[in-house]
Amino acid sequence: MSGRGLYYLAVEPMGLQVLPKTARSSMMRRTFAYLLLTLVVVLTLTANLVHAQSTSAMMSPHHLSQLWADLLGGEPSSTRAVLKLSKNPDSATEFFASELSPLKITKQELLGAITELGSDDDRQWRVAYQHLSYFDPRLAMGLEELLSLDSVQTYPARHRLVDVLSGLSIDDPRSAIRQRYKVIKLDKINRVTPFGDHFFNFCGGDTENTCRANWWAEPRLERLNVWPMNEGAKKEWTRIIRALSLLESFDSPRAREIIESVATGHPDAQPTKFARAILSVQSKKQ
Repeated sequence: MSGRGLYYLAVEPMGLQVLPKTARSSMMRRTFAYLLLTLVVVLTLTANLVHAQSTSAMMSPHHLSQLWADLLGGEPSSTRAVLKLSKNPDSATEFFASELSPLKITKQELLGAITELGSDDDRQWRVAYQHLSYFDPRLAMGLEELLSLDSVQTYPARHRLVDVLSGLSIDDPRSAIRQRYKVIKLDKINRVTPFGDHFFNFCGGDTENTCRANWWAEPRLERLNVWPMNEGAKKEWTRIIRALSLLESFDSPRAREIIESVATGHPDAQPTKFARAILSVQSKKQ
């Protein structure tokens, strides 16, 4: 149909009804209003979905703790952890902020931790063991002085300290705490290192004159986790290095703050040197 007498059809419950042209604008307004309302609903649902997805992308504390534990291990778990953390820079950065501290400990703090290391309370000595695995006793005291302390002359304190210093896990069957030799002494080997000083071993046996097991004893802090003879002996420090590498790649102000904090640690410790090297490179880029 055409012309002035044009009519429009609308579907009603009772069947077809012919609408006059004068109803056209009213229908169009209602239709437009319905379409607009539908668009608003769709956009709202989409926004909620995007928000939910971004929220789910933030790693849970439990997941972050698992990845932190994996960073302590070997391959391939540590590399997988690095890759997963690299995809979540915000979560990883805040988690690292709570876990990374500069490597420095006072002699008084060290002696207190060593006392707790010899405790009969299982939780107390394990906490002290973890603490000293991170804040290595050699940050505050030399190897020979450590082994001469009255508080570490007998089992189990001496054996736990030897495990900390040699980098062995307390769950490792080769560890001093598992071997339970009656005597553990610091033995100087009659060979000189390429650095001009002597080799040292922890020697375990049933008497002062027997040596049935050996554990590497590194006397120099600057060689810990670096020198080929003890590379990887400080797993906690290897984990710090991996975390610092991730923070460097994130390249954010918050990440830099954490690196700067670690850089204030003992100048001879490997992670401290690594943090300072990162800052040096970043400063040259600015």
